[in-house]
Amino acid sequence: MLSAATMLSSATLRTGLLAALLILPYSAGAHDFWIEPESFHPAPGVRVPLRFYVGQNFSGESIPHFPDRIVRFVSAGPAGEQRLPGVLGDDPAGTLVPAVPGLYVVGLHTKPEEVVFDSAAEFEQYLAAEGLERNIDLQRMRARDNRKIRETYFRCAKSLVATGRPASGDNDKALGLPLELIADTNPYLLGKRQKLTLRLLHKGQPLEGALVVLSGKSAPLSKLRERTGRDGRAHFLLPRRDVWLATAVHMVPAPIFASEDWNSLWASLTFELR
Repeated sequence: MLSAATMLSSATLRTGLLAALLILPYSAGAHDFWIEPESFHPAPGVRVPLRFYVGQNFSGESIPHFPDRIVRFVSAGPAGEQRLPGVLGDDPAGTLVPAVPGLYVVGLHTKPEEVVFDSAAEFEQYLAAEGLERNIDLQRMRARDNRKIRETYFRCAKSLVATGRPASGDNDKALGLPLELIADTNPYLLGKRQKLTLRLLHKGQPLEGALVVLSGKSAPLSKLRERTGRDGRAHFLLPRRDVWLATAVHMVPAPIFASEDWNSLWASLTFELR
């Protein structure tokens, strides 16, 4: 039988390893971050565990609650916005208890993490892969010798949980995240052959030309991709009933006196179409 000290050491090691996943570079293949509730359609009053995931292709490791890495963790529902509490090391990282029927919007904004790219070629490959090609020319203008490139990134994750029978007034809400995906079309009221409209806001304003990617859990490699228009909107015809993950990223040059070169914001939104 393992001693208490050994068990504690193993738990501490696991927590440390999972925390490290939050700051893995792009080359390690762990760059998407999302919230996944245990149920997207709970009954009123039922406790819904909320897990944070980091990974790719809608598959990854769940991350324990680290309060010192969180700026804001809330839910907005029929009774307004409420802070979601959490305990250091807890996995699931939080719990939602929807008291009455309605749509509950769960949102998370994390503090910045840093990743370092050893070469301009590596960084440009990363930009192209994430739909950030418009940053390549500016990066080349800003490049200095063979200096490493530092990027600071923030997570802005949301999830939509529907309790009870959906009503026409139940809509996704803007939580004021720095980069935010908003479902203009409530996916729980989506009709057959009706398109889902997602809107992307940067600091509250529509973001044009950003790549929005949708992945379904049952076939995550068959992705849907659309660029946002001038109004920040992208439109998708979802091919099947599934749990869906929408993602988008926006990158801007860091302030001139900052230690990093670039700041990026990563938005995600999860929901279930059934």
